[in-house]
Amino acid sequence: MTVTASAGRPRVPRPPLRATLSAAGIDVALVAAFVLIGRRNHEEGFALPGVWGTFWPFVAGLAAGWLLSRAWRRPLHPWRVGVPVWLCAVGVGMALRVLSGQGTAPSFVLVTAVLLALALVGWRLVARMLPGMRAAAVGSRAPTSTTPTAAAPTAAAPTPPAPTPPAPTSTTPTSTTPTSPAP
Repeated sequence: MTVTASAGRPRVPRPPLRATLSAAGIDVALVAAFVLIGRRNHEEGFALPGVWGTFWPFVAGLAAGWLLSRAWRRPLHPWRVGVPVWLCAVGVGMALRVLSGQGTAPSFVLVTAVLLALALVGWRLVARMLPGMRAAAVGSRAPTSTTPTAAAPTAAAPTPPAPTPPAPTSTTPTSTTPTSPAP
């Protein structure tokens, strides 16, 4: 069902809150995984202050991307949401790292950009290919499978089908004399 906005443009139905919260949780979890893997590979340890110091700039960038793209409207859209969220996570995250005195070596920026693109845009691409995820993303309540579902019971008994009328009979007389083949 399309709802018309006051300006005459169709308004897209909002996805369920669960889909929006799940998408935000997946984004945060992927950034956390990126941070933890990076700290492990560089032998920086997992002490909470160190992990938080690496994590917060990227999560702040992630939040900026969610606000900029209004991700809560279409959280699974890879281009309208995934790309801005990724660009903000990298751009704002690196800017905040500079402001907080953390390193931003070119190789680190490149690795961050590639891995967060694969994570933040990639999971949305995969989710859009899964059955039922597209409908869940836009809040559709339509069934996603073709299997029939049981109908809800009604107060009135179902009406039996109408009887089938008899087949029409021919009104032309039939001949009982054999016909001979044409010469």
